[in-house]
Amino acid sequence: MRRGFTIVEVLVCCGIFAAVTLVLAGIYGSSLGILETAGGKMMLEQSERETIRRINSIVACAMPPDPTRDAIVSPALNSAAAPAVDFYTIDDPLALPVTFDPRATSTTFYYSRIAFEKGPDGRTFVRLRRLNSSGNPVSVPSPRILAHGLTALTFTRLDRGTLKVHVDGSVTVRNARLQARTITASMDTIVQAVFYLTPQ
Repeated sequence: MRRGFTIVEVLVCCGIFAAVTLVLAGIYGSSLGILETAGGKMMLEQSERETIRRINSIVACAMPPDPTRDAIVSPALNSAAAPAVDFYTIDDPLALPVTFDPRATSTTFYYSRIAFEKGPDGRTFVRLRRLNSSGNPVSVPSPRILAHGLTALTFTRLDRGTLKVHVDGSVTVRNARLQARTITASMDTIVQAVFYLTPQ
């Protein structure tokens, strides 16, 4: 004679199934949270590396306009970290690179600034601007945005042609329960003006 399941056996089976489901859901939720955190941190660090790469490619071309002045004007030596760096180049950083001809009788020097700025809406930008001889920004050519969304960017002058660049960033990620979590990352690098690496 065939015998079916009793109500107690069915309830025990449902209880075991529910417990296993809860454990698996918890593991899945925590794994998803770890994955979101790792992905957010990786994107943040990539953004900081790209910002530093862009700054390095521009500031490395700094060159003094004459022997009495430095290629990097500010921040000054032995001063506190500043949110901007002013420098001279012979290649226009706001245009296509030009070829330097050593036989030319005159060379145009471009006075520029890379600065960390906050907009009125609270968004942050790293902007490259042209400066006039007094050190004030000019409207033409238009400034170029090198990066956005950083928390902080500072420059510290170490010697005539060397800068320490410090970048801070943060990003908010959500786990499986839609709980927000802020991830922060910092990065430092040394930027060297190539002009000072060659014998004078």
